Amino acid sequence: MRQLLFNKPISMLIITLFAVSFAAVSICQAAGPAGAIKGEVVSVDPNSGMLEVMSPEGKTIMLNAGEQIEELKTLQKGDQVMIQYDKNKNIQSINKEG
Repeated sequence: MRQLLFNKPISMLIITLFAVSFAAVSICQAAGPAGAIKGEVVSVDPNSGMLEVMSPEGKTIMLNAGEQIEELKTLQKGDQVMIQYDKNKNIQSINKEG
């Protein structure tokens, strides 16, 4: 009986820590950029807010400007850029290079 009373609080503590660890992981995933690409603007459409960039290795990615729509209007095909984006491929920042 005494051991049963001692095990219950420990079990509850373990379950609570386990649940908190999952919450911390999901918070970390939601914050900050999911990726970055440095490369050349392949196409830009300020009307739809879409931007396609190609890395030096030839990898292309289509990104959504979202709140960065005004910056998108300053870009042209061939511009060198460094872009950070979130897990939904929404642009977080645009840095024009050169």
